[in-house]
Amino acid sequence: IIPTSVDTDNLHNPSGYSKLEKYIPIIGWTGTHSTIQHLNILWPVLDKLIRELPFVFHIISDEFPKEARDYVRYIPWNKANEIEDLMKFDIGVMPLKDNEWEKGKCGFKLLQYMALEIPSIASSVGVNSEIINQSELGILVHHDDPEEWKRAFRELLSVSKLRKEMGTKARNRIIEKYSVLANKDKVLGLFDH
Repeated sequence: IIPTSVDTDNLHNPSGYSKLEKYIPIIGWTGTHSTIQHLNILWPVLDKLIRELPFVFHIISDEFPKEARDYVRYIPWNKANEIEDLMKFDIGVMPLKDNEWEKGKCGFKLLQYMALEIPSIASSVGVNSEIINQSELGILVHHDDPEEWKRAFRELLSVSKLRKEMGTKARNRIIEKYSVLANKDKVLGLFDH
């Protein structure tokens, strides 16, 4: 099995981008019009959480969500700015429904977040559970349990040191298992026969 891989040297490399210190953390999601409905899992949680903790929610996509919220900022997806836009995230999210289609997803947005040292909260569906296989690499939650999502958000929003530590460990995991360099020989080996 050759997993989806990211270029951790030339593209998904946080050392090539400045990370701005901010007073209000940014939770973020990236995806397309075909996956934006997964955010419906989070809206009830985020709508309550915004009354307790300050944050902004960035959506990088080709489509704005149907319902506007004061705490949401929409950023049109643009190949030229993609990594720079992702680097603004303090927390990355990957909510998924628990069905056969979602179980077949490759976890690309999770790989992107982790490679960029962005601590992540993801539904424990499909490959997400393999990518975040230890609690210090990110937080896995049951896909539709609002209390689990809320606890995970509170934990990462409240402790910036934890976000930093988790982000560093997450990047190391991606370099070791999901980077282009880690999988190069596997791919080239397919052509040796």
